[in-house]
Amino acid sequence: MEDSFSRFGLNKQFEVDLVDLEDRYLRACKAAHPDHLHDTGLSFVTAAELSLALVNHDYETIRNPVSRAELLLVLSGGATAQEQRVVSTDFLETMIELRETMAEARTPSDWILLETKVKSKQECSKGKLPELCSIPMTSENKDSLRKLLNEIAFLESIERDLRERDRKS
Repeated sequence: MEDSFSRFGLNKQFEVDLVDLEDRYLRACKAAHPDHLHDTGLSFVTAAELSLALVNHDYETIRNPVSRAELLLVLSGGATAQEQRVVSTDFLETMIELRETMAEARTPSDWILLETKVKSKQECSKGKLPELCSIPMTSENKDSLRKLLNEIAFLESIERDLRERDRKS
């Protein structure tokens, strides 16, 4: 089965040249695009549309550092977020603190402060991805990466909640 990296002829590694990725993506789109199959039967066009959808999905996966790390973890035999919903004990305190702060926030400045704190924690967590993804994927390292990815997912859920609150205001 072809994975996102091999679809673009890339090595399975965290570091990716995004300019090269985009070039490979555009070539893959051109090759898979249904408009190039106008003389073929419907089944070929449908297959091309599915192929193009896969190319688009794989490009978005590899282009995003968090989803790229998630893919590398799963390809190395690590657990998915659904299989292992753990975070570090230090981060458990952060989760509780952020939820409490969110529940107590009343003024616009409270919300701005909370949003700033969440973005700062996200950047800090995302900054750890290159290092964790560049070391050999031992069982312990897979667990550490899974915890970090779960932390990032939690912070993204807080950010979504904040955006939803802004929309309702």
